[in-house]
Amino acid sequence: MAFIRPLQLVDEEGLIRLAFLAHAGITSLPKNREQLKGKLERSCKAFISAQTAPSHELFLFGLEEEGQLIGVSGIWSLAPPEKLYTIQKEAVIVVQVREPESEICALFLDPAYRKEGLGKLLSLSRFHFMRTFRKRFVNRVMAKMRGFILPNNYSPFWSAFGSLYDATPFEQIAEQHPIVTSTQPVPLSMIAQEAREVMGRVHPNTEPALAMLEREGFRKTNFFDLPDGGPILMADLKTLRTVQECVPLSSSHDGEAFLISNGQKDFRAVVASIHQGILDPHTREQLQLGWEDVAWISTL
Repeated sequence: MAFIRPLQLVDEEGLIRLAFLAHAGITSLPKNREQLKGKLERSCKAFISAQTAPSHELFLFGLEEEGQLIGVSGIWSLAPPEKLYTIQKEAVIVVQVREPESEICALFLDPAYRKEGLGKLLSLSRFHFMRTFRKRFVNRVMAKMRGFILPNNYSPFWSAFGSLYDATPFEQIAEQHPIVTSTQPVPLSMIAQEAREVMGRVHPNTEPALAMLEREGFRKTNFFDLPDGGPILMADLKTLRTVQECVPLSSSHDGEAFLISNGQKDFRAVVASIHQGILDPHTREQLQLGWEDVAWISTL
């Protein structure tokens, strides 16, 4: 049974493997060993912290199956300061984000394991964690979606917009964060038509993830991000479907394919069936639940 857990320091090589498997454009999973090690160390500190308010903490979760780390996802409790891009008066302008935001990030599943349910487990389990430790997150939640990129890792947006400032190829610039450009408006007339057409458009492989987040309650904004021009989604944490549905397990729950978590700092989550409010012993073991511990449940 695949299950979600916090990443540990011993997962360094597994995290590096996943990051180097990921396509260009997932800036929260840089193909840089030292940066990944730093993120991992930061996450391990966050999970054991006694913090009770949003505090620029990064939580990284691993999806494990049969001893193999096959996926990763993350949450910033308070996202780093951001500059986003939008179109106003026939020009691309830079906007400094002023409101505090939490951010879901770093989502990647090994392509060899992309089967029914695992992507949902990897993504939606984060909302169980945010529901359980609500005070550590702000209500405004952001998601940056991967932008439109051609199969040869050619980014029409970066090729046209980025080349106005930086000749660095897309695959290299995608590893740099933050990416520095001019703060002055850029007239749309200076940007090639092929780039204008993909501003705010997701990569085809990202369309299922976009649809899943929209079902949760996320909505596209007018903002997009560098380097690929991917759209920015926003939502209110308290109104997300999974957050609202997440309740203690009771005798009324019966059926297959529920999202179940343990409600603990040493977080665990699985997709499993329930029979008249009862979890089978293997599921309880995977969740590290004692017989008196409460399981939290929502539908997928």
